[in-house]
Amino acid sequence: VTWDVWTARMSGWNYVAYQRRDRTRSVMDLDLEAFVDESVRRGITNSSWYLIAAEAGFEIWRGGEGLRTNSFSFRASAA
Repeated sequence: VTWDVWTARMSGWNYVAYQRRDRTRSVMDLDLEAFVDESVRRGITNSSWYLIAAEAGFEIWRGGEGLRTNSFSFRASAA
């Protein structure tokens, strides 16, 4: 899977978004640690920082008919 990476520096925190290039109807067991590790390698985040939120869904750019998120769950544990 190929991802576009979007970053921005907000007031006191960093915004990092990974946008999947190919459409999908379902994602299971997504390895968030791989995304965190990759953002550290890029210098976007620091390994001593905390992950405080995770979101899934879509952003409407044009149209939007039929777009929806039916379910989202997230489980995290300390490494």
